[in-house]
Amino acid sequence: MIRIAEAWRALRMRVRGHSAELRLGLRVSTAAVLSFALSHWLNLPLSLWTVLTAVILTQMNVGRSLKATLDYLVGTLGGAVYSGIVAVLIPHQSEPALLAVLAVGIAPLAMLAAVDSRFSAAPFTAVLVLLAPTIVDVGPLQSAAYRVIEVALGAVTGLAVSLLVLPARAQGLVLETAGRMLQLMARSLPNLFNGFTQELDAPGIRRIHESIGRTFAQLDTVAAEAQREHVTTLVAAPDAGPLLRRCCGCGTISS
Repeated sequence: MIRIAEAWRALRMRVRGHSAELRLGLRVSTAAVLSFALSHWLNLPLSLWTVLTAVILTQMNVGRSLKATLDYLVGTLGGAVYSGIVAVLIPHQSEPALLAVLAVGIAPLAMLAAVDSRFSAAPFTAVLVLLAPTIVDVGPLQSAAYRVIEVALGAVTGLAVSLLVLPARAQGLVLETAGRMLQLMARSLPNLFNGFTQELDAPGIRRIHESIGRTFAQLDTVAAEAQREHVTTLVAAPDAGPLLRRCCGCGTISS
């Protein structure tokens, strides 16, 4: 019985240590099931695209989900409009013509995605718009319209699940990351102070600075996500700006 109790306690501690990941798994599963049910209810031709969108856009916290949703919608709309126009203007009944349309429809969008990451969804949106008529009986304009509807449905579903099902706020991640950075800096101070009395190991000091820099970059990212979360709640959340500036100042001094 003692071994069973110890094993159960260890399991509970392990689960508690990964609670954020478990909540994310539940949100992603909920978004997938709900988006699949909604796409079938609306009789959309490719429910796969709706489910994939909902799964992709259900992120670790609300701020990250919001940014991913906005970027995905921008890329999808741009890709659908451009590829729909290409499909209408260039006849592609034969296989060589279809290959040419794919090249014309995808190449500019791929270059645009390389320049602006918000359009990263545009190239494969164009692939679906141009090839979907070969899978289901729809025209090019219908294909483009369906892609926008499917992605919008998946995006709204994923964002709603992120907001309503065990929501994870980036504000908590800001405090956690800031605390981790300060602990790292506190552990590094004795090694840095040794430089007043002895010669320091340059590669070791460089590793310390790089570790602090990586942690600060993570803090900067989650602080931006927390800032975006303010538009999704009526409750005023603490501004992470002062904390970010203070950590930035500490990181500058330690460097």
